[in-house]
Amino acid sequence: MIDIPVLSQRDPLWAGKLLGFSMSTIGEAGCAVTALAMLINATHPLDENVTPAMVNTALKDCDAFIGPTRNNVAWYRVPRLWPRLSYYKRIDAPNRPLRRGEMAEINRRLVWDVPVIAYVDGRKSEPGVQQHFVLIVGHDPHSRDYIIADPWYGDAAPLCRRYGPTPEAAICGLILYDLS
Repeated sequence: MIDIPVLSQRDPLWAGKLLGFSMSTIGEAGCAVTALAMLINATHPLDENVTPAMVNTALKDCDAFIGPTRNNVAWYRVPRLWPRLSYYKRIDAPNRPLRRGEMAEINRRLVWDVPVIAYVDGRKSEPGVQQHFVLIVGHDPHSRDYIIADPWYGDAAPLCRRYGPTPEAAICGLILYDLS
């Protein structure tokens, strides 16, 4: 397991700050910037501890929020700010299990000590996929489950205990970076 401090989007130090250019706050909808802050902390160990508020400000300054409310991260723009990260690709699979090759992308990065940003359905009781971003930081070969740093809860936990019966079914998408 990759040892990083787990951050919570609901930490009072930044929970009330507006996310991107929207009227939502980091505490309400900042799972992506929080997962990204944890990824940056894991891959840039000599930098100061990066917080979700710092990521939010940097992404705003770089015009890296997109979408109708301008609070969705433009993942491909992140390396402009943190050049050690090299954007590889986004995989979206909200209506199907992840394929073997897509799971291999996760495992390869974990071997290289590069956590993986994934999104899950944060509220399965609601129609459609309610994107919730988490950071995959480890793999338990005995249970075949991943260990995630979960921005909503601010803890590390098994993926399937919270979000689905198998990793392939629980993960709806991946944001993949390599190290440059």
